[in-house]
Amino acid sequence: MFVVGIDPWDDRTGDYPHIDYLTQNARSWGVEGRVLGIKVGVPGTGFADASFDSVYCTTTLEIIRGFE
Repeated sequence: MFVVGIDPWDDRTGDYPHIDYLTQNARSWGVEGRVLGIKVGVPGTGFADASFDSVYCTTTLEIIRGFE
């Protein structure tokens, strides 16, 4: 399994942006090679259609616009 975590903001846990905190935890848990954290907004991630088998969201993605 490979996991991609995205966050468009600079929200922080402690002194670290969430993406840095994710990377630090993945390293300490020994799964760094299976986790990618990137700071990117939605839409505009650059991922191709059907890039993921599933998507999980912990908060509302209120920044999603209607697609034509």
